[in-house]
Amino acid sequence: MRALFKPLPVLLGWRYLVTRDVGLSFVTHVATIGLAISVAVLLLVLAIMSGFQRHLMDSLLSHVPHVHFQSESGIDAEVGGRIEGSLDSVIASEAVIQTSGMVVREDRLKSAQFLGIETESFDQFAGIERFASEGKWNDLKAGEFGVFLGSMIAKELGVTAGDSVLLVTSHSDITPIGFFPRQKRFRVLGAIQTDSLLDSLSIYVHREDLQRVLKVD
Repeated sequence: MRALFKPLPVLLGWRYLVTRDVGLSFVTHVATIGLAISVAVLLLVLAIMSGFQRHLMDSLLSHVPHVHFQSESGIDAEVGGRIEGSLDSVIASEAVIQTSGMVVREDRLKSAQFLGIETESFDQFAGIERFASEGKWNDLKAGEFGVFLGSMIAKELGVTAGDSVLLVTSHSDITPIGFFPRQKRFRVLGAIQTDSLLDSLSIYVHREDLQRVLKVD
């Protein structure tokens, strides 16, 4: 009767585990150890993946927009508010100018993505200030032409806070000698380190400064 309360696999496993047959007992013990190691490896991988997911959420998805709305005719700062009011799933929005170009420091240059942002509202939107590994985020003010570089960009160019870099945009002006890219010298205020690919791509400037360089409203 007692056997009725024990699962058949447990009875069979126990039978082969305590058998007096040396060969059969050895195989059983090896299989048991192998199963234990497999479970341990599986738990380790799950723990690593869980930590990676948490890191991804904290250092990347927390300050990268999940949806982009692009306009070629200037900034409509009110569109974000209208979307927030109509969709409960949207928790924040921010108007950003985005363009590509080059960052030049003496004989070194690096391609990058320029983000023109409003300092305070972008920090509330993306929590970017906590990733500033050098310099104060609030020092990024309109009219002063300051810039925060991704940490990998700053490392490749060999610049630190207080240095100056030349930002060359993909937009051009027509001059008597031909097309001339719009460019402006900016002062490095610090670096942004998110421990992601963004550190080698993104450059943050004040939105009004980038508007002046690009000559857009």
